[in-house]
Amino acid sequence: MPKVNVPSGGKFIKKLFFAILILIILVLIGTAFLNPGQGYDYSFEKTMEIIAHVQVDGTNNSLLFISLSLIGYATQIYILYLILEFVLEGKFRNIFTEVKTLNTIKRMKNHYIVCGGGRVGQHVADELIRNKKPYVILEAHELTYKKLKKKHYNILNADTLDEKELEKANIANAAWLIACLGDDGDNILLTLTAKELNSSLRIAARANNESIVNKLRHAGAEHVVLPEILGGIRLAEAAIPGYNEKGMGTSAGNYPLREPQGNVLG
Repeated sequence: MPKVNVPSGGKFIKKLFFAILILIILVLIGTAFLNPGQGYDYSFEKTMEIIAHVQVDGTNNSLLFISLSLIGYATQIYILYLILEFVLEGKFRNIFTEVKTLNTIKRMKNHYIVCGGGRVGQHVADELIRNKKPYVILEAHELTYKKLKKKHYNILNADTLDEKELEKANIANAAWLIACLGDDGDNILLTLTAKELNSSLRIAARANNESIVNKLRHAGAEHVVLPEILGGIRLAEAAIPGYNEKGMGTSAGNYPLREPQGNVLG
């Protein structure tokens, strides 16, 4: 749902296992104590008849018979309820989809990991798709994850600051990580964590505040983008005559009127 974790079906598996365990215990108790003098084969057969609600004659212990019947019947209803709940919620489909996605990511090489599936992250993914680049989006917010999953993005519902989740994204074989989280502190922590897992990984990070740029660079980000400033530059390019000719803001590597040049995308 690889070692493979099954995020959407874990609780169901635990509940189902617990119910089946109760059923097995009932069978063992019945086999051990129900008519033991006539052999365990006979005792086991009678136990199964009771749990399956088949008429059994000649039972020595009526209390045990009644207990096995009631508890066995309740357990079977519980198992049936769990299976119906699982199917009706569409979890089987989610599990198989998750397995397929994880297997695809496991085979990826030199791919792009987009951390954050918000507006910025979605636009990044669109550009990667347009340029036919292998990618995966990691998004922690379940509603955003479901929204993008319905649009057929290659996405995992994962905490981007968790090392294990980054490993699921096959970070060891990735070429780039693009940090699109809304919080600057999270982007710094993500950059540091990603560099620890793959020192050769190239990182581009989003920043909301200019004061955070140098911290992201020191953390290991090669490129830092300030979306608000970038938007302002593009508006200026459209509105000011001769703006492009002046060479201001025309290069993705230029950060107008400020130093350093070349590695801050604004």
